[in-house]
Amino acid sequence: MSMPQNCFPVAPETLLPERFRRHEGGLVRPSERRLLSIVRRRPDVTRAEIGADMDLAQQSVHRLLGGLLDDGLIVFGRAAAGRRGQPSPSVRLNPRFACSLGVALSTSRVGISCSDFAGGQKMRSFEIDGDPVDDVLDRIDACFTELLEEMEFSRDDVLGIGFAIAGYVIADWRYSPPHTLSHWSKVEIAPRVSRRFGVPCWSENTSSAAALGEAMFGAGKQHDSLVYVDMSYGLGSGIYSDGRLMTGAYGNAGEIGGIFPDAVYHLRPAPGLLIEKLRRSGRHVAGLPDLGRAVAEEWPEVEDWLRRVQPQFDSMISAISGLIDPDCIVLGGDAPVNLASKLAERSTYFRRKRYGFARRLPDLILSQVGDDASCIGAAWLPLQDFAF
Repeated sequence: MSMPQNCFPVAPETLLPERFRRHEGGLVRPSERRLLSIVRRRPDVTRAEIGADMDLAQQSVHRLLGGLLDDGLIVFGRAAAGRRGQPSPSVRLNPRFACSLGVALSTSRVGISCSDFAGGQKMRSFEIDGDPVDDVLDRIDACFTELLEEMEFSRDDVLGIGFAIAGYVIADWRYSPPHTLSHWSKVEIAPRVSRRFGVPCWSENTSSAAALGEAMFGAGKQHDSLVYVDMSYGLGSGIYSDGRLMTGAYGNAGEIGGIFPDAVYHLRPAPGLLIEKLRRSGRHVAGLPDLGRAVAEEWPEVEDWLRRVQPQFDSMISAISGLIDPDCIVLGGDAPVNLASKLAERSTYFRRKRYGFARRLPDLILSQVGDDASCIGAAWLPLQDFAF
């Protein structure tokens, strides 16, 4: 069985405007992709430093930079000061070269983002409650128009759309979302969105999109590999390693709920289960934001829930550590930060020494991007595929 498709069309470069088809219909060659990735990770890197990083002669680097500069993908900054010899100019991504759009669809909210080529972003969001697919797409379209106008881009400047939805992959471009989004399970997302907006579309689950957002703009600045644990209403995760999302054979790498057996599935650390517990106790809890108050005011039901789910939380992070071995595990999602902090403070990895030594463990940290990580990461899906 082949891995489900997440991009439509399968050859996305066929929908690129002519000015983006620089090399045989595509945007960049492999050597340019590598160079642009260095510039993205190291803003204001110098031309000389790029040559050292790529292990290329300066003549080859000058040729690559010249082509990228002529076509508007990069700009040169001032020469680096305080260095001996001929000053080398700094190199930056050109934010005006192009842009990309992102959507993150969760159980009650849609986040929309626009990212320029250098990673600058603007965002919008709106609430939903079982709204029909076409109505949601109409509102997304209106947000796209607002964001593009605000960032002074046109529709012709859009490289593509990344669309993230809560749920796991069930077939090409189709996902199995939570009950409130069940009508989306029949939608082939990437083809539907691509045909509507006339640009390539990449579909992904929200946890993996959030992992990409965190890797690009949060913990990924200090860590080369990470697992993002998405604590929203449910519980998911996304894996970023070796400069790419890990998707798995069937598109469901990171489906962390699968590690919990039936006997403790109701005790997994999914924030939605805490909401249900509080409601059964007669507490008025409208949604995830109210959990922050419940934790801050130390409601006894919260303490009881934390005590019951902590063993499953420890099993989860220990499984991630043992199987993935990332630099860090990032706790994020729509749940309040103080709830994730409580679980992290009490956590314990399973670790045994051998010959007096224990293996290294990943740092357990809170998201640096926040609850917009999914839509930010979704907007980066086309940019990563085309250029980085």
